[in-house]
Amino acid sequence: MDYFAHGYMMDGRDYGHGESVWGWILMLLVMGLLVLAAVVIVRLVSSGSNNTANDAMDTLKHRYAKGEITKKQFEEMKKDIK
Repeated sequence: MDYFAHGYMMDGRDYGHGESVWGWILMLLVMGLLVLAAVVIVRLVSSGSNNTANDAMDTLKHRYAKGEITKKQFEEMKKDIK
């Protein structure tokens, strides 16, 4: 016997037609959140590397201002950072 003929059980209830719409909507929302999370992570990682160079330059300027390094050393280190 074919109990699943045309998507209906023997009791006449519809299985697999109306409920699947909510499944698709939920799946699309979850996928959208995953893509959004990936974009945020990529931006955080890429901005973190830029902040490291800025922090290094700030430290270098601070050391030069305090007189810990000479102008020549400052210029050489500045080239290394960039």
